[in-house]
Parts: sequence; structure tokens; C-alpha cells
Amino acid sequence: SNDTGVSILGVNYYRSLGNMGNLSTPPANTLTVNGKRLTEFIAEPTDTYTENGVQVPAFRPGQVKISATELKKFSLKGCKQIGGALDASNLTRLEELDVRQTSISDVSIPETNVLKT
Repeated sequence: SNDTGVSILGVNYYRSLGNMGNLSTPPANTLTVNGKRLTEFIAEPTDTYTENGVQVPAFRPGQVKISATELKKFSLKGCKQIGGALDASNLTRLEELDVRQTSISDVSIPETNVLKT
């Protein structure tokens, strides 16, 4: 397989990584979002390719795990291939969570002053 893992060195010094939605991540991989200062994570695909006659985004990890507890904005909008449950219960600073146009069926969020469960 030509797929390899991706690590972003120095991620603890970034507040945002920009839109990661066109980064190629196959379903066999788990995306772990971490970073001590990361306040925004966006993965909204703009490019798709054809796989078995179906348009799919390149960004389609099998699982998503979030450990960046300073996140205020988290978006996977348009990542149709991502499904199952998303645990965001440790994101006590979260203000915006967007999982529209995904296959995510269950989201756990914390009760905060901004978000109510």
C-alpha cells in the first residue's frame, strides 16, 4: 500500500491548521486530533475522486479521536465516509461542532455555558 501516516511536527504551537479536508486519508487509518493550543480543526473536502463509480472525498479516515481539549471549532462537514460515533465529551471549550453531510450517527458533547447536551 502507498498510504502512510501523517504527523504534523510542532502541532502544539498552532491554533489552526487550515482546512485539512483534501488531505488523503484512507478508511484504514484513524485520525487523532491533538495539539495543546489547537482551537480550530476543519476538514471540509473540496476535491473528490471516483472510486467504484462513486464520488468520494480523499479525506475519509475510518475513525476520529479528539484529544485537543482547547478546540472551540471542529468541523468534518462533507466527509461522507466518516461514520459511527464521535466522542467530543472532553472538549469543554467547544463552541461550534459541524458534522453535516457525514455518516456520523452519534455525537457526545459536554454540557458547557455555550453548548447544552
